[in-house]
Amino acid sequence: MMRREAKGRGTHSGLRGSEARGLIVRLIRVFEANSDFLASQGWVVSDARSFSWWGGLESPDEVAISSFLVQLTRWETVAEVMKRLRAQGIASIEAIAKLSVEELDRAIINVNFHRTKARRLKAFAEEAMRSGGLLGLVSPANEARLLGIEGIGIETAKSMLLFIANAPVFPPSKYSQVVLSRLIGLQLGLRDVEELVEDAVSGDVYALKMIHAGLASVGKAYCSKRSPKCGECPLRGICSFPKRRNEEPGPGIA
Repeated sequence: MMRREAKGRGTHSGLRGSEARGLIVRLIRVFEANSDFLASQGWVVSDARSFSWWGGLESPDEVAISSFLVQLTRWETVAEVMKRLRAQGIASIEAIAKLSVEELDRAIINVNFHRTKARRLKAFAEEAMRSGGLLGLVSPANEARLLGIEGIGIETAKSMLLFIANAPVFPPSKYSQVVLSRLIGLQLGLRDVEELVEDAVSGDVYALKMIHAGLASVGKAYCSKRSPKCGECPLRGICSFPKRRNEEPGPGIA
């Protein structure tokens, strides 16, 4: 049985360490068995340090560029834009930094809010080049600096650290918050989610990437706040929410 505990590192979720680790192990098994579903949502299960996790992209630069483009835009659209940037020889941070905002805007015109994204991406690329390149900027020591760049919030910053720098951090998101809250039957905050996962995997980059990709996929495809599709969800065999949903009125998260 899952128990509530006093708050502290590793207990914010209400799970004991062994319970959290067991949950993460079960989630990884389910997500590995459903890798085709993850791929349909833009996540390619790969080895721990591969950049291909991020939609099958080919380099850390492409991951960084797409992390701006994908905000409020369908991944399918972003993938097409990335193909065009690659064909034009400008799918790198160095190349982006040399473009004018107007040139970059024309190159990414198919994504939503392309003008704002062109300005933000150009500024990020210039900051990266001042740091000696992308990996000079995207490092755990520079997390606060990343968060000071327009267009980068906590989820984007930690996603960059995990998928570009292979740093052992977990990007908390609304998707992971909703799915994990429903799984364990407790209302979690974003910080709770981050701590639960990071403590349970003990720095395992593969596990962090798999959990992020899996929770994002389930959250997007099945676990909406108001109309969850529990009967179709790959987590239905381990999730406590379907039973509670039938017993309790209302569409609440937990």
